[in-house]
Order: sequence, then C-alpha cells, then structure tokens
Amino acid sequence: MAMVDVAIKRRKMLRKDVSFGAFPELYPDERTVLERRGACRTALKTGWRTGRLFLTEKRLLFAHGGRILAEVPYASIRDMQVAKRWPFLKRSRTLVLTCGNDNGAGLWKVWLAVKDASSLAQWLCWTTGSVVRARAVDELLLMLDAKSRSLIRHLSENRDASTKDLARLLACEEKSLSLHIDQRINAVARRIIGRDVVVFRKSWFDAGQGEFVGNNWWLVCPLDVTSPADRPAL
Repeated sequence: MAMVDVAIKRRKMLRKDVSFGAFPELYPDERTVLERRGACRTALKTGWRTGRLFLTEKRLLFAHGGRILAEVPYASIRDMQVAKRWPFLKRSRTLVLTCGNDNGAGLWKVWLAVKDASSLAQWLCWTTGSVVRARAVDELLLMLDAKSRSLIRHLSENRDASTKDLARLLACEEKSLSLHIDQRINAVARRIIGRDVVVFRKSWFDAGQGEFVGNNWWLVCPLDVTSPADRPAL
C-alpha cells in the first residue's frame, strides 16, 4: 500500500475514534487542570492511539477509551523535546518525554502529539520543579562551600547555564564540574531536601529565551537564596 493511502487511512481512523468522549477515573483528591485531544504512543514499535491528554496537579495522563495508556508523574520527567510532525498528524507536533529516576536508571519515553506541544512543554518544565521551604534553603546554603553557593546563586538568577560557564565560575576544569556538583551540592541536597537541585538536561525549555536549550545545567527547585534578613515577612 502506498504511503499516501496509509496516511489517508490513518486520518480516517482518527476522525472515527470514539474514545474522545471517555474519561479515566482519577484519584478522589485529584483535580484536572488541563485537557487536550491528541495521540500517544509509549514505544517506537507500538502504534499511535488517539484519546485525551489530562494534566492534574501531580501527573500527566493519556487515556484511550476510558483506559489510561500513559501515566507520567511530573517528578519523573528527565528531558523533553518538541519533535517533527508525523505524516498522519499534520496539525500536531510531537512532544517527546524522557522519564526515569533521578539517577538515570530505568529510562522510558512517551510520545505525545498535540497541537500546542511547545506550550505544553513549557508548562511541564515549570511544573516539574517544586519550591523548597526557606528553612531548608538556609540549611542547604550553610552546608555548602563558597564555590557551590556561588553556583547556586548563579543558577537562581539564570535558571540554567552551560558546562563551560559553570566551570569558569568555579575556576575548575569542565571535566571535573559534574563531580563537584554531585559530591558537593547534590549529595548535600539529597540529605536535606531529599532530591538533587542541580541537574544536567539534554533538552529543556528556557522561558527567558522562549525556546528549547540543549546540554545545559538547570536548577530544578526554585530557591530563594537571599539572606533571611532580606526576605519579606509572610
């Protein structure tokens, strides 16, 4: 069968899909904050399924026929990028999510075809970061050395930076930057707040530039690094 015929057949299947009207069951305390129609696949060898994309306060869901095909907790998203349009989904770009643990183990991907993929990616980038309490920030900064505190302050102002820029800031070699961040910053952060605060992203959305940036270091938890005396009263 010609590629054109295959594309026409798939578009007809999308139009006939009745799963758009079916909703998945959510947790009793869960609230949907955004909903979109689209298509999803969870592996390169599997086909696309049409349905609805749901964003709740804690996770992303994609449902087909009332059944959840993909569930992505926001904290599990490691990287994301907006990819090309597929032949049978000409109006939609594809958002590719790479998910897994903080240590990079058990990585898996989800492909989502939605009309506003870039806006969705931007929203997810900001949602994955959770605010850290001021007391934990004070404790974290107190435990860091001077160079590590300067790196945190630099990222709190810019949110991301290249390996070259951070190595220059710390006056160290680029190849030793990752070790410094892991042993002197994230190791302390894991003890105090239970997670890494500086991570390397292959692809992430920079709101300041309004575009995706590749191969940069990011501050994943919004931190208030001003001194306690400078903070406004609550």
